[in-house]
Amino acid sequence: MALKLDISKAYDSLEWDFIRDTLIHFDFPDKIIDLIMSCIISSMISVLWNGEICDKFKPTRGIRQGDPLSSYIFVLCLDRLSSMIEEKVQCGSWKPIALTKTIKMSHVFYADDVFLFSTASIDNMHSIMNILDSFGEMSGLKISMSKSTLIFPRSLHKSIRQDIASTYGFKFYSCFGKYLSVDIRPNKLRISNYLQLLDKSTSKVRGWQAKLLNMAGRCTLIKSVLNSHLLYVMQTNLIPASTIHDLEKCTRKFLWNKPDQNRYMSRLSWDKITSYVTCGGLGIRRLKEWNLAFIAKLGWAILTKPNKLWVKVFKEKYIKKSNFMDCISNGNHSPLWRDILKGRSVLQKGLIINIGNGKNTSLWFHHWIGETPFYTIKEVRIPDSKAHWHEILPVAQKLNRFIKEISPNCSRCLSEPESHLHLFRDCTQSSILWSFIFQRIWKNEKFDFNAFYNSDWKRWIDFNLSCSMDWKVIFAVGIWHIWISRNSTVFEFKMKNCFSLYNNFFVDWKSTNFILQGKEMCQVQEVGVFKFQWIPPKQDFMKLNVDSAWKSATEAGGGGVFRRPNGSWFVGFSSKFNVNSPLAAELYALREGLMIAKDLKFDKLEVETDAIQLKLLLSNIQDQAHHELGPVLREVAQLLGQNWTVLFSHIPRFCNKVAHDLAAHSMVMAVGHKLHYIIPACAKEHYFKEFESCNQRHAAVDRNLIQAASNTTQTMNTLASSSSASEIVFGTIVSNIKQTLEVTKRKEHEAQGKGKGKVFEPFVVGGSTVSNPIEIVELEEGEVSNN
Repeated sequence: MALKLDISKAYDSLEWDFIRDTLIHFDFPDKIIDLIMSCIISSMISVLWNGEICDKFKPTRGIRQGDPLSSYIFVLCLDRLSSMIEEKVQCGSWKPIALTKTIKMSHVFYADDVFLFSTASIDNMHSIMNILDSFGEMSGLKISMSKSTLIFPRSLHKSIRQDIASTYGFKFYSCFGKYLSVDIRPNKLRISNYLQLLDKSTSKVRGWQAKLLNMAGRCTLIKSVLNSHLLYVMQTNLIPASTIHDLEKCTRKFLWNKPDQNRYMSRLSWDKITSYVTCGGLGIRRLKEWNLAFIAKLGWAILTKPNKLWVKVFKEKYIKKSNFMDCISNGNHSPLWRDILKGRSVLQKGLIINIGNGKNTSLWFHHWIGETPFYTIKEVRIPDSKAHWHEILPVAQKLNRFIKEISPNCSRCLSEPESHLHLFRDCTQSSILWSFIFQRIWKNEKFDFNAFYNSDWKRWIDFNLSCSMDWKVIFAVGIWHIWISRNSTVFEFKMKNCFSLYNNFFVDWKSTNFILQGKEMCQVQEVGVFKFQWIPPKQDFMKLNVDSAWKSATEAGGGGVFRRPNGSWFVGFSSKFNVNSPLAAELYALREGLMIAKDLKFDKLEVETDAIQLKLLLSNIQDQAHHELGPVLREVAQLLGQNWTVLFSHIPRFCNKVAHDLAAHSMVMAVGHKLHYIIPACAKEHYFKEFESCNQRHAAVDRNLIQAASNTTQTMNTLASSSSASEIVFGTIVSNIKQTLEVTKRKEHEAQGKGKGKVFEPFVVGGSTVSNPIEIVELEEGEVSNN
């Protein structure tokens, strides 16, 4: 049996002492408990009585409606009820129902909705009521018996049903009724069960005054209101085709502004209306495809979320030895399961098997190759019908085909039919505007006036779009103002004179040019400011810059470089591999770099990439188990999960030039890997520029240190000779250096008897000045000092 409980005044009845005990039960810190309770008990209430606000008073229990914290507190309190039920189940006094041989269910909670399940007997009902009574005494929550629902199985005898229900005052039904506008029934819903959806849509449409709304307003209402009440139903049920047809018919009537008439005229096909906005449609969803997508989402959850309770139940009942994509539907299966199997057709279009060891993959029957065909057509000529505008603007000549009452003549000159070409070029007002433009703005002797004035519509559009960018701006602004002027004449009965039309055009054209020129200036300034601004890593970190190059599935590669905190070269690499996408090439290059870093036993690593898609992919790498690059992502996740510190960051492309050069170098290699212990010729130019900027950055810091040190210390008598550029680049000083630094201040201290000690003085090693304790430094050949 199943019991759906209705809690009376759930938020208003919670006892404050019970809330505090619940927080203590879940081991909240004392300070957090005091803070939460102070938020609860500090509330004040006032009542609105006959339009007047009464005096405030302080409540003694309950939590506030609308408070973001209240929902969390209520769920925690209900979890105490869940713990009490689990104790009863473990001790055997509450016998839950068996969904499968191994899965049993005693209760399900969602917010303040409580569903309890047990075998149908008076003893179990007695245990349930004892728990509810004890929980009600502790928490203050009370169950409304009259609004609660009791459901019994069909096989249970009628006398037993009546005994259980009458003993505790419950009403028993054959089903739960509706929950979130969805009928909860053991059998499949019939067409008659969906009539309420159709009635609700029809009543909404009749309540709106469609004639007072334009097309954009009606389209917004359809998307946000008319289709929204179908969401919950479509997520768990496949709506019958006849119901979907009636719902879309109601939508079409409202869209074309004739909701109360049986006949209406559609000026565009429904397929065009329901296509994407980017494809010329209005973006209204087709209900059949939308419904099927929701059902396919349940199938995707079966494939990717095996820990969900309902997924475990379905797998144990219906997928025992077969695969979800291969199992066969049976008439004895549940209606929901049969609907989910119908949604597999959507999944099959996008699913592909990740090849591991290949033992469970069929060469011929499983989809594992991907979308790349064995042979590709290199070049396809685009038809003329797709290459130009489809003359979709509602000019008078086109409207006259549908509505004979509308005159086909131009509303401005009243002499010729208003076609697209007449509107934008041949009309008197349009022709004068183009004449003004050619006389005052566009004085290009090479311009083909014959093609402009003596061509048909398609060739006229193609000619103007093939000219220079300056003319494209003039052309776009010109036809835009012609269209505005035409609409002003048709809808507002305001005829603009030619000079006013030209003045409006001129102002708009000037502002457009100003914006375009401003963008170019911003781009130049941006590149100039950030040029070669490679930033060295933190102290004790190595920095890895990675990049990839991709032309096709057989021409792809990656490269990277490891550098020290001072910017010096450590090692680089180039790798060539066969991958199907640029993102895959970026991921392969990153994996190669991380493997090299582990081989070199780095403990701290900074990784920089200019691929934002790669950074987003790695930000939630744990949720990408079923990504097409899943095997490589798992390898990367295993590398990152080892005992070391890895920091990721995204940088602009112009700060990643060296890695880009190494990736480009891989394109001329054979498939394989190559390490660069010495800077290759392909990367020298960008590397030394980035290294120079790094030295300039260090020099600026050093100047500040020297200035600060000079205020307190004296200048050293002897400085170590600066190293050559090659010594800095390779991080070694190839000579025996033995130097004794004598400081006048130390001698003065010894003469005054103040003792010996280290004096902080600036010194130079390898061209870099730092502030460090003065001491004797002795380096052998090939050795690097840590001091």
